[in-house]
Amino acid sequence: MARYRIRRVANGKRRDGTPYVAYTLTVPPDIARRLAAELEFRCELTDEGILYRPVDRPQASPLPAWAGEDR
Repeated sequence: MARYRIRRVANGKRRDGTPYVAYTLTVPPDIARRLAAELEFRCELTDEGILYRPVDRPQASPLPAWAGEDR
């Protein structure tokens, strides 16, 4: 089984001077290819390790009746 690690990359500084740091985690290609590009995830730290759960994206609010959908 392949092993993966979390990578830390500093990308400059924020307006207040604190460093902007990004973390990346590699997803195996066979898994990544099966995921829709627009999926969003939330990350949890569990007793078994790191868990990424898909998050339901908020539905677009319907237009009010006065706005009319025919416009």
